[in-house]
Amino acid sequence: LIKHKKVIVTFAVILSILFGVFIFKKLNNNDLQSIITNSNKFEYITINSIIMEIIIFSSSFLLSFTGIGIIILMAYLFFEGMSIGFISAYFVSIYKIKGFVYSICYILTYKAILIFLIIIIILLSKRILYAALSIQRIFLTHILMMLDKERMNKTFQNS
Repeated sequence: LIKHKKVIVTFAVILSILFGVFIFKKLNNNDLQSIITNSNKFEYITINSIIMEIIIFSSSFLLSFTGIGIIILMAYLFFEGMSIGFISAYFVSIYKIKGFVYSICYILTYKAILIFLIIIIILLSKRILYAALSIQRIFLTHILMMLDKERMNKTFQNS
């Protein structure tokens, strides 16, 4: 399972993109009309979402050095893949070929870089977490050996 972690992450990203497309296809007409009427505010949403994603990304990076942070980053990775699928399906359904071209440009420039960074942070944080646990294990072993040595010295002194 660990040998195929790149395949598993790739499969998870593809699955989340397909899930986003599935969610878009399940929208009823009222929800679709609401999205279309609010799409003229897209530039404000983009600026706010970039700021929000920077905050989420940096806090997730800091939390990634704990066990819970890796889970948060994996959930964030799934969310980003789902948003790629949803946004791509939206643009293709509304704008047809122009929407397809725009969604490809959007994916290649913004979301692909973000997903790449998330994957790198997940892999690095797992390595750092394993290294920290190994150092902690070595430290505890050393302490136990010292305590055992003291106990043996006391035993010999009492004899």
